[in-house]
Amino acid sequence: MSTTSTKSRAKKKPEPTAEYASGDGFSVLKWRIASASILITGAFLRLYDLGLVPFHHDEGVNGNFLVTLVREGRYQYDPQNYHGPTLYFFSAVIPWIVRFFGGKSAG
Repeated sequence: MSTTSTKSRAKKKPEPTAEYASGDGFSVLKWRIASASILITGAFLRLYDLGLVPFHHDEGVNGNFLVTLVREGRYQYDPQNYHGPTLYFFSAVIPWIVRFFGGKSAG
């Protein structure tokens, strides 16, 4: 009994489809221009303003808790958030002072 495959080892070349066989597809020059423009756009978006440090997920959540505390005056402890109430109450002092002196802050 043989363990050799019964499949043919001859490789078929794929036949060109009608779209590309007629020459209506992208030319090599168009592909290079499109690829270069995508690469340049991606590099620009990645490298522009490298000094900017965007917010992370947890900072947005902390900001949401702080805004709720300043606007509604309530804080509900969440054990999933490891900061506790001290961070929010110390941070809320400045908006409360600004509001006390007639300014508009967070609501």
